[in-house]
Parts: sequence; C-alpha cells; structure tokens
Amino acid sequence: MPSLSVAPQTPLILALDTSSNRGSVALAQGAQILKALSFEGDHSHSQRLLPAIESVFEDAQRQIGEVDLFAVVIGPGSFTGLRVSLACVRGLAGTKPCFGALAPDVAAWAGRGRGATLLALTDLFHGEVFGGVYNDLGALITNHVSGALSSVIPALQDSITIGAMAVGSATVKHRADLESLCLGINFLDLPEGLAPHLASLASARATEGATCGASDLLPFYLRDPLTRGLLSPSPRRS
Repeated sequence: MPSLSVAPQTPLILALDTSSNRGSVALAQGAQILKALSFEGDHSHSQRLLPAIESVFEDAQRQIGEVDLFAVVIGPGSFTGLRVSLACVRGLAGTKPCFGALAPDVAAWAGRGRGATLLALTDLFHGEVFGGVYNDLGALITNHVSGALSSVIPALQDSITIGAMAVGSATVKHRADLESLCLGINFLDLPEGLAPHLASLASARATEGATCGASDLLPFYLRDPLTRGLLSPSPRRS
C-alpha cells in the first residue's frame, strides 16, 4: 500500500465545502488565499462543484497535481452535498494528505480575532441546528449541541456573553429568532462561503498531525438518511 505523503510547511491547499446551500472552493498557499469562489448550490452541488474547482485553478494558473493538501467540510449538512465533496476529494487526493472539519468549527475559525465569544451554528433543516460556543481564538468552549433552536440556545446560554457573534448557516436562517433569544447578539455573514476559512484552518492544523488519508474521511451525518430522524450529536472519529 502506498504511504501517505506529508504536506510541506506552506502547502498548496484545495478546500471544498458543499455542506449547505452556499457551496465554496478555495485554493491557498499555506494561509494565503490564492483564489476562492462561492456559489448557490441548493440541489445542484454535483453540477457546480467541478466547474468551480476548474475555475479557481485556471485563475490561479496552477494545476491539480500541485496540490499538497486537500481539505473538506465533513458535515453536518446536506446528505447529497456532503457526498459530492467527499467523493471529489477521494477521487483527486490519491495518497496526498487530507483534512476534514465540522462546519461550525470552520465558521468559528472564520470569526476568530474579533474580540467576541462566537456562537457557531449549522443548519440541520426541519428547524434544527448543530453547533457550540467558541472563544475569540475559535476554540470550542462548550460541547457540540444539536436539536431545535429553542432547546440548543438554553443549553449554551451560560456561555453566550452579551455582544457575542453568531456565525454559520443556521444563524442566517434563524437570525430573527436568535435576536430575540440572545440579548445583544451580533452577526457575521460569510458570503465567500466556508472554503477559504477551511483552507486557513487546514494550514494551521496540518503541521500538528491532524491530516489523514482520503479513505479515512467520513461524513458526519446527524440525520438518518432513511428516517430523517436526528441521530446522536457526537461526531464519529476517523
């Protein structure tokens, strides 16, 4: 079996996210974003993702074979979207190292350094969300919690300070409810999508031994594909 190659100190990173309606692709050299593209995918991620990848490589004048590290949001989110991006990474990466991250963890990383506690929530559809509270460095300070927004916020309330910043796909969808549930909450929109921030997170974590092989990337589903019922909120570890 071929051995897994090791990413260099400033790897060329391809980052993909199709976990929500806003898909995104980013190409980065270490922490420097070379090119990024976001798109409204809805149910068309399979038609939009590959053209978006081709576009960022063409604009950056780089080749797929130059990529040192592949990064992908592993969930939770759209069943179809997660399958599309994970299959893409598995098809492209070969023996190159890969990095997978949960959507709210990437959203919190996007909001770091703003002097505020971060409430990062991902939309699970059907009125349910998944996420947690993070410090100003983007580090999780609570457990991940999933369920109806009306139950998730009370579970996290003690850690949500006045002036906290809400970020993630669920905070866009449930903004009005969050404003009424969380006094003084602010909002951070990410029209560029999660991919540029995923690339930055992957660059920071790659040197810490956080990479894996493409076959070890597992989707993190919170709903059963057949019953659509909510599953355990504990992420599966690869």
